[in-house]
Amino acid sequence: MQLIGILRLDALCAQHPECRGLVTAWRHEVEDAEWTSLRQVRERYITATA
Repeated sequence: MQLIGILRLDALCAQHPECRGLVTAWRHEVEDAEWTSLRQVRERYITATA
């Protein structure tokens, strides 16, 4: 999965260093995912939107 908004995530972590571990773990999960539909994303992240 291609992740967009990486600069925003980096800025968030710069402002809130305590969240860096969680954001990094989520980022790796998303980048490694092979979802082919929004339905599959929502199975993992129920509040995901397009």
